[in-house]
Amino acid sequence: VFGCVLFGEKLSRLQWLAVAFAALGVGSEVIRTQSVSWATLWVCGTYPVYYILRRLQGIGAVTGLLVDLTIFAPFALAYLFFFAPSSLALVSGSGFFIMMLVGLGVLSVLAMKTNIDASQMLPVNVYGMMSYLEPALLFILAVTVLGNPFESAMIYSYGLIWLGIACLIAHGVEQLRQASRKTALSLEYQIA
Repeated sequence: VFGCVLFGEKLSRLQWLAVAFAALGVGSEVIRTQSVSWATLWVCGTYPVYYILRRLQGIGAVTGLLVDLTIFAPFALAYLFFFAPSSLALVSGSGFFIMMLVGLGVLSVLAMKTNIDASQMLPVNVYGMMSYLEPALLFILAVTVLGNPFESAMIYSYGLIWLGIACLIAHGVEQLRQASRKTALSLEYQIA
């Protein structure tokens, strides 16, 4: 919806259907749990603005990530020193934990870089809807691997979100087919 409003992007019927399913799924989960986490509200309120500002300014992924991390590093270090000194002592006293922390840092930077690259390459509406894939996969991971309890009412919320993702996939497949048809017609025209 941000892409439509700010960038004049047009949504296909399948994309509007995906938006509707996602909205119903999120609404269903809010009604089911009777709560919304502050973290969720923060992410929903700030991430679209963050990615849109980055896109409008044309800031590259690596440059933007470096600036972001440089701004946040002092706050993270202050938190470690003043509020979690035992965690700092645990990590600094073990070579294994230091290597795990370095590995987590590398994975985090790669994940954030690909995320930011995707935010600048994909249309805003497609990028925004694809962000629903992560919580759907986390739900499956939480239930299957981590053993979180599964409530049957959850299937309605996540089922609607998965239907939205399926609509996006169908839209993407249709776009690929159209692109390949155009390429084939162009090649035929050039040969003729």
